[in-house]
Amino acid sequence: MKPQGEISVVDRALNNPIILIEILKRSPLKKCRLVCQFWNELVLTLPNTKLALNLEYEAKSQADYNGNANKFSELCFTLDDRLAKRISATCISAPYGVHPILWIDPFAYRLTHFCYKFSDIVQIFEISFDYAPCLPSIFQILKNYCPNLKQFRIAYEFFDDDDSDLDFRQEILPNLSGPLLLRPKLTLLTVRSDVQVTPPLANLLQLVVNASPNLREVTIPWGFYPDFASSKHLSSLRVELDARRTIEDALVDLKPSELSRSLSQVGDQLINLTFSGPDNYLLPKRNEAYNLNNSNRTKFKLPRKMSKLQKFENNLLDVFQHQRLDIGGLPALKTLKIGKILKKSRDVDELFENINQEKMVLQSMRNLTINEMHNPKLLEGLKTTFPNLESLELNTRCEIDFKGEVTTMNLDVVLNACKGWEGLKYLNLRLPNFSPNQHVIQSLLDRSDLYKELKTLEILIYRGNYERRDLTKNEMQQFKKLLVAMDVMNRVSIHNIFVSKKSRWKILNFMVSNGMSVTKFKIFQGGLTCRDRL
Repeated sequence: MKPQGEISVVDRALNNPIILIEILKRSPLKKCRLVCQFWNELVLTLPNTKLALNLEYEAKSQADYNGNANKFSELCFTLDDRLAKRISATCISAPYGVHPILWIDPFAYRLTHFCYKFSDIVQIFEISFDYAPCLPSIFQILKNYCPNLKQFRIAYEFFDDDDSDLDFRQEILPNLSGPLLLRPKLTLLTVRSDVQVTPPLANLLQLVVNASPNLREVTIPWGFYPDFASSKHLSSLRVELDARRTIEDALVDLKPSELSRSLSQVGDQLINLTFSGPDNYLLPKRNEAYNLNNSNRTKFKLPRKMSKLQKFENNLLDVFQHQRLDIGGLPALKTLKIGKILKKSRDVDELFENINQEKMVLQSMRNLTINEMHNPKLLEGLKTTFPNLESLELNTRCEIDFKGEVTTMNLDVVLNACKGWEGLKYLNLRLPNFSPNQHVIQSLLDRSDLYKELKTLEILIYRGNYERRDLTKNEMQQFKKLLVAMDVMNRVSIHNIFVSKKSRWKILNFMVSNGMSVTKFKIFQGGLTCRDRL
C-alpha cells in the first residue's frame, strides 16, 4: 500500500502532459474528455482538435420537441465557451407524419439562438441540410452573427429514396438579399451539393464570397460559377463533380465560358487548382455505355497565364478536355495529377502523346500522378518530359483499356520503364496483374537496380487469385534476395501477395536474424507488416 498523500506511478503518468499528448493523438478526444477534469482541460486547450458541438435536431417526433428545447436551453447556459468555437448542424428529413415546416422551425431556433449567444466565439461553422427552406435561417445567421468566422462548410444533400415531400424540398424561395456581415477572417469555404445548385443557394454562396475578401481555400460544386472579383488572396480552388451526376447531366450543367470567367479572375493568384471527380467505380453503371464521340464536349482552356500555379489536378480529363499543356503559362508547376472517369475515354493517353510529340520539357515538375494510362510506350517519353521528377504514381486499375482489350500496363513493363530515372525517390504503382506469386517476385527482383535510387516503393497489385499457400524453396530464396535488395529503401509497401502463415513466419525470422527493419516493410495482403499478419 502506498503511503498516504503519495502520487502513484499511474497517476503521475496520466497527469504527465508529454505522455497525455501522445495518448490524445491516438484516442477519440470526445471520450478522453470524460476521463477526468485535467484531461478535459487539456483537450479544450489543444489547437485544431476537430471537436465540434453537434446541433443536430434529435427529436423523433413533434411531441419530443418540448423536452429537447429545455435541454438545449440548459446547454446554452452551461456550455464551456471553448466548445463553441466549432459547431456542426444538420437538418435532415422529418420523421414520417411530421410536416417539414414543423421540423425546420426547431432547427432554425436552435441554430439561431446558439449563434446569437456565442456570436463572437464561433470560428468554424459546418452545416448539412436537405431542405431548401433551411436557407433563410442560415442566411440570417451569416447576415447578423459570427463575425470571427474562419471556416465555413456547407453541404446540400439530396435523398431521393423518399419523395413524399419532394415539392417542399425544391420549393422556390424568394431571393435572399444581402449584403452579409463582413468577414475578413474567413479563409476557407467548402461547398458540396449532390444535385444542381439552385438559384437561392447560388445567391447565398455568392454573398458569402463577396463578404469574405481574404478567402484562401475554396471548394465549389459542379455548376456553380462564383464571381471572384472581391477575392484578392485566393490560392487554392477545387471544383468537384459529385458521384450522383451522370456524364450527360454534367455536360449539360457545364458552362465553359462561366468557369473561364471565374478562373480568369483569380488565375494569377492560384497555387493549387483541382478538377475532382468521383471514383470511376462509384459512377452509375449507365455511364459505362456513354459514347464520348457523340457528346457535345467543349474543350476547356486554362487561363492564359497562371504564373504561381504549383499544383494542377484534373481527374476529369474526359470532361474538361485540354489535350495540351501550356508550358509558358505554367512556369511554376511542380505537381501534376491527371485522370479520367470513363473507361472508354482515351483522353489521358492523348494528352501524353501530344506532350511527347511536341517534345515538351517541364524542368520544374517534381510530382506526377497518372490514372488510367494504357499505352506503355508513353512511359519512356516521361523521362524526357519530366527529367527532374522525384515522385511518380501510376494507377491503372482497369484491366480492360479503352479499346476493350486487356491492358499491357503490367508490372514488368512499368518497372522496366522506370529504371535509370535519375532523381526518382518515390514510386507508387497500382496495376492489374493476375500472375502467380512467383512471377511477381521475379519481376520485382529483376528490377533491383531501381531500388538503389528510390527511397519509397509502394505497389498494389489488382489480381483475382487470393489463394494462400507455402512458398516453394526456390520462391523463398528469391523472396529473401528481394528483401535484401529492397532493404536500401526507407519504406516498402507491397499489397496483395498471398502466402501462408508458415511462409510469413520464415520471412519474418529471416528479416530479424539479418538485422533488417521489419517496421519499414509492409507486405502481403492489406499492406500490413509480417508481425501483424502472423
